[in-house]
Amino acid sequence: FMELEHSLIKTPVECLNKSVRASHKSLEKEFGNVMSTVLELRKTTPTPDAASESISGLVSRLQGLKRKLATSWKEDEQQLFRCRARLTHLQDLEERKPEEEQVAWKNMRLNRLLVDYLLREGFYDTALQLVEKHSLQDYVDTEVFLASRKVTEALQRHDCSEALKWCVENRPRLRRLECTLEFKLRLQEFVEFVRCEKYEEAIAAARKHLAPCATTNAAEVQKVMALLAFKKDTTCQPYADLLSLGRWDALIEEFKCANYQLHALSTVPLLNLTLTAGLSALKTPSCYEVDSRNPNCPVCSDGVGKLAADLPDSRHQQSSLVCRLSGQLMNEDNPPMVMPNGCVYSFKALWDMSETTGHITCPRTGEKCAFTDLRKAFIS
Repeated sequence: FMELEHSLIKTPVECLNKSVRASHKSLEKEFGNVMSTVLELRKTTPTPDAASESISGLVSRLQGLKRKLATSWKEDEQQLFRCRARLTHLQDLEERKPEEEQVAWKNMRLNRLLVDYLLREGFYDTALQLVEKHSLQDYVDTEVFLASRKVTEALQRHDCSEALKWCVENRPRLRRLECTLEFKLRLQEFVEFVRCEKYEEAIAAARKHLAPCATTNAAEVQKVMALLAFKKDTTCQPYADLLSLGRWDALIEEFKCANYQLHALSTVPLLNLTLTAGLSALKTPSCYEVDSRNPNCPVCSDGVGKLAADLPDSRHQQSSLVCRLSGQLMNEDNPPMVMPNGCVYSFKALWDMSETTGHITCPRTGEKCAFTDLRKAFIS
């Protein structure tokens, strides 16, 4: 469970770390500029007016820095509040709460999973409405997805500029992750120049951005540079693939994966992971046998069964018998009863059927019999 909820705590922590690093970097930069200006004033003997103007400029810069830090502090406080709220939310699961509160907790978790799925699939407005309706602002990371929306939409328009800005902002962390997204964006930028027959711009971009990568990515750089010898409608491979518009979809997926990694989010929607775990725990070989399906088993239904088709079967060290008619467990209080045709159902289900109709009809074969014709089965 905690593996699924890992990002619930980790993501706001990553956002907080990013904000603190940015504030620290801005603080060092501004203080460095201020100190260099002060040292210059000490070395020279400016006129009173010039000194006053320099000092006023320093005060103005420091006031601007103070405003930036105040805004950053508010954002950091919000992330800390979210961490506390989410920790409290998880701790509520460990405590024994009344059934109504447990149901409310489960409903909140389901809504969180739905919001996560909607944001990943690009249904931003629907996700925001769901967040607003159920007051989930402190439990979902909508800002992370909304910030990446601008980049994704630019890539969909075949524009690399926003994605490259994002790469520059996060370059140190991307380098630690060994992410090659920026290099692939530069390759695509070159390809687009060639596609538009802007050969001078393509060569200039290659000299500026691809040449420094030639030592580590020589094969890819050489291959893409060969595009200069082909037209945009070429069918020669692998250059036709390089000019394919499908490369943009691959870039979008790679950007999403990199963004998820930076914010400690799983690359697969949490709803998918939760469904996979639940369906795998319920799936048995009999779920796909028409005569053995249980009406109360979700995997036995046609729609959900397709989702679980590729999942492994669950392993049970102790088996339990479930009545096909009622969906109830068959045990010593509700023993299995055998009909003359060999089909087995629970005592309570067959008794209720006989009380209603005066006889028992097998739902599989349609064969009828009296209740006295039943035999009790004993499981060893």
